[in-house]
Amino acid sequence: MLLGHFLHLISDTIPAPIAPEELKPGNIVVAVADMQQLKETGLPTEIRFGIVCDDGDVICQFCESEGEVIPEHPQFTIKKLSLDDFAEKSMLVYVIPFECQLGSDIVIMSAKMHIGLTYYELRSYPGDDFVAECLSGLSAEELMQKTPIAGQHWWTPLHMTLRQGLKWLGVDVPSDWLPEAADVQVFDQTHHGIAIEGNQVIHFSTRRVPDGSNRIKADSLKEFRSIGDDAYSGSPVKYKEETTEQRLSSRNRAVWIFCHSGRWERYNLMDNNCEHFSRYCRVGKKESRQVIAAVMEALGALITILPRSLPFQPLIIALGLLMKNGARVLGRPEAARDSLAESLFIIE
Repeated sequence: MLLGHFLHLISDTIPAPIAPEELKPGNIVVAVADMQQLKETGLPTEIRFGIVCDDGDVICQFCESEGEVIPEHPQFTIKKLSLDDFAEKSMLVYVIPFECQLGSDIVIMSAKMHIGLTYYELRSYPGDDFVAECLSGLSAEELMQKTPIAGQHWWTPLHMTLRQGLKWLGVDVPSDWLPEAADVQVFDQTHHGIAIEGNQVIHFSTRRVPDGSNRIKADSLKEFRSIGDDAYSGSPVKYKEETTEQRLSSRNRAVWIFCHSGRWERYNLMDNNCEHFSRYCRVGKKESRQVIAAVMEALGALITILPRSLPFQPLIIALGLLMKNGARVLGRPEAARDSLAESLFIIE
């Protein structure tokens, strides 16, 4: 797959757009509607990968299924388009310097052999999987085997004060309502995303988003892991099974949602947070253990800072600590199973 490698490439420098007369047969091209937005914020824009044919046309994978967030019966067709049709909507075309050991003639021949072929499974929406298959001579599944990180569900810790945690839960408490202890770092939650190739992660975040809203976006794994205070923390979530087919499906779901982020529901901690997004990509179900854990931990933290003059104060503090620690066990993301009920049992 090439999308993640392309995102990694433009993190350093944006290639210059190329004029039609400069294109050469066998060039790997990508048409992008807003390269600056993609580079500076990681927010999605219209993007399409293709292979330049010997007559100047472009062979690419075209999605026939639009509408819902993830189509129930996806359909992708390999088409030969003019450069103008390939780069519609005033998209700029860039040549991507991916290495190819097969030679341009073989790549073009492989692409031509696929023209008219239709796939009835979820493929990569920008068509980078088709291009990668022609470049390598390998199937999408074989390419995934060479990229173990792609399709993995990753997490990284988030440390917040009680005040920040309550606000994250949707409770914006006035500053004079809570004691200074509310500004001590006591609230531990986790941020989630789906890794793709090129050490990139697609996640539901405000990171680098100009208006501060929660958006489906892409960041480097390094940026994703440093969202919390602990630089480079976090790791993959361990599932009972982690097959190549499951990782491929997870990767393609994440890429589809990334490319159609405007159709993904707005952020809601209770039923559409970053973990809901990642679990949906991984198993096709929106689930989040940290919602319950977050409520338990916030209540536990609040209880432990209640006035010392209350009756049975030691028991109240003990209850608060029990709730906080229980929440951290419940919300730990290091392991998960294919249903929320099963995920309460940690997998070794």
